[in-house]
Amino acid sequence: MGGPGRLAVSAARALLQGWCRTVSLAGEENAALPTERVWRGRGAAIFALWHDRLLYIIHYFAMRYTYRQRPVAVLVSSSGDGLLVGRVIERLAGGVLWGSSTRGGIEGLRGVLRAAANDRRPRPASPIFTLDGPRGPRHVAKPGALAAARATGLPIVPVTVAFGRCLVLARSWDRFVIPCPGTSARVIYGDPVWVRRGDDEAERLAALQGGMDRVTAAAEARGWATVIGQPRRP
Repeated sequence: MGGPGRLAVSAARALLQGWCRTVSLAGEENAALPTERVWRGRGAAIFALWHDRLLYIIHYFAMRYTYRQRPVAVLVSSSGDGLLVGRVIERLAGGVLWGSSTRGGIEGLRGVLRAAANDRRPRPASPIFTLDGPRGPRHVAKPGALAAARATGLPIVPVTVAFGRCLVLARSWDRFVIPCPGTSARVIYGDPVWVRRGDDEAERLAALQGGMDRVTAAAEARGWATVIGQPRRP
């Protein structure tokens, strides 16, 4: 697989890491859900987030889990800008699953299965899905994570982040969120969504969408955004 050069990857990683390190983690809500209820006896979970919060969440997962010997692996598109994003994530969080809900989906699912069954590590890797990536519609969950949950038996844990202050790129399809330097962050987890063989996919997708909507509403109630120079609630 081709892709960006080492210099571009190193520069992007240094910029992302340096930027996110100025953001202080003010707290976590429902953080016991994945660490106690989900990982007990299972060793992994599938984390689900929206594409617009990807920037800080990857840094958070690297600090919170990867460096504490709980590996994560992010599902990333294998074409276009996804190559650069994937290479940067490899440097930060240590794991990438190439594929997406629109391209390379089968390869991505196979990667999830390999990551969840990896017996060469003390614990299997927890896959991370951006449910509306790589091209939207914004904040609409796609069924890829359901297939992974059904195949692995792992629960899907909704997660998002609220910032004290942030910038919103209004012209991007997802209204991408960038935390302001020096601001605070609060990571919010939702209740796990389980998918078993034989479950109705539409009902489970609606449950996942509802879980993501709830954590998103909680984040929007706590943050403050600047959109095209005008401060308002996101």
